[in-house]
Amino acid sequence: MKTFFVKDIKDDGFFFIVAFGSYLTGSFLSKAAVKNWDFVAFIAGIILFYAMHIAQRYSQMLGNKNRSRPYRKGESSHKAQHYFPLMVLLAIILTCSYFLLQRQVLIGINLIWIGLIFLLTFIQTNNQIIHISELIDWLIKSLIISPLLLVFGVSLQAVPISSEHYLLAMPLFFLSAASFVALEFPMYAKRPEERKSTLIPKTGIHQTINLHNILILLSYLSLGAYLYFSGSFHYQWTLLLIPLISLVEMYQLHRLSLGMKPNYRLIKATAYLQTLSFIYLFVFNTLI
Repeated sequence: MKTFFVKDIKDDGFFFIVAFGSYLTGSFLSKAAVKNWDFVAFIAGIILFYAMHIAQRYSQMLGNKNRSRPYRKGESSHKAQHYFPLMVLLAIILTCSYFLLQRQVLIGINLIWIGLIFLLTFIQTNNQIIHISELIDWLIKSLIISPLLLVFGVSLQAVPISSEHYLLAMPLFFLSAASFVALEFPMYAKRPEERKSTLIPKTGIHQTINLHNILILLSYLSLGAYLYFSGSFHYQWTLLLIPLISLVEMYQLHRLSLGMKPNYRLIKATAYLQTLSFIYLFVFNTLI
């Protein structure tokens, strides 16, 4: 079970990285609105998210294991060891909640954001709806990343949510979704037998590529809307260089649709790079 859980967490490496980036973006987006940026609230908030997400996944895996194996005499101590990491994660969640309550930011709308994140994580990992969650895994992860974690990062700095925050959440959501869809291709090519219920075998290669291209188009249309309505084009114009990365990704997927062998490493690299470049450039341009 330990090996399978570690492998499952490694598969979510991109999700964890982009989740932190989205939370960081929301936090620094609010830095200009407050004189004293709350570093403790920032750290407690991101650790709380990671601990809740991992605890939810671990508890689901533990429940699946217990249902699949009947109880046998002499196994109680072995099972107790399995519950120890869950107790540690629960202690971390309670500690982070204490620090956030101490700063009076774990109230109101922030509880709603946490509840929605927990709900989407539950849908993603619940074995009763596993086939549905695998099909829309890219959508669930993207919704957690943006808008939920982005506005959660803003709210923990005690800053009211504005229309500008939602405008920024749209391109990040669509770009994250496009990256997750693109990553489906190298993952499916590597382990097709483990991903029979995911997007590609259910909808087909061509429909998945069309979905990816639509998400890319929506991401840059919404980015243009953000730059125009927020009046930030004069210092955020470098974000318009990111479509060059997306074009490389779209070209590789186009080769796949023609029956040609794509460069899966390049597809994976561009999926990482386009989303992380968006986050890096936005935060960098905001701070300078």
